Amino acid sequence: MSYSVLLIFGPIRGVCKRREIGLCFPVIVVGLVAFMCGAPVCSGATIEIYPATVDSAEEFENKANSLGPGDELVLRAGTYSQNGRRAVTAKGTADKPIVIRAAETGKALLTRPADNIDRHNNIEFVDCSHLIVRGLRFQGGSCGVRFIRGDHVTFEQCEIFQTGNNALTMNSGG
Repeated sequence: MSYSVLLIFGPIRGVCKRREIGLCFPVIVVGLVAFMCGAPVCSGATIEIYPATVDSAEEFENKANSLGPGDELVLRAGTYSQNGRRAVTAKGTADKPIVIRAAETGKALLTRPADNIDRHNNIEFVDCSHLIVRGLRFQGGSCGVRFIRGDHVTFEQCEIFQTGNNALTMNSGG
């Protein structure tokens, strides 16, 4: 971090030391923007969604599958329920991971309707790479959360409960 800060703020010290005040402000602004956008947070779009109950496809699945490197999907508090298979493929990069998270940890719940809560897995993450899943709750499903193939996946501050079989599975094949 010190190295990055020196590279960005080094010119500020030189310009402002010579008392070229007119140049200080633009250099500071450009330096701060460059510093902030070097972080993965600034590198993609942030998409917020709200709960919905839909018979087959839902907004969560559609939005999650459209994410690109550096994008962030934020789920607002509430229940996201879906009858059919819920599968997500998200491919970020090492310097621009994809983040799928709750706006407030533990307040977004992904579940299945009571009449088929154990018929399908609650959610499958298929062939994902450089993905961070944070702060979500998963209720029900034959398996609560299943990862099928993938690499560099972080699953943190999540809760999986009331599943028909396994809470979490990770498979190298289909």
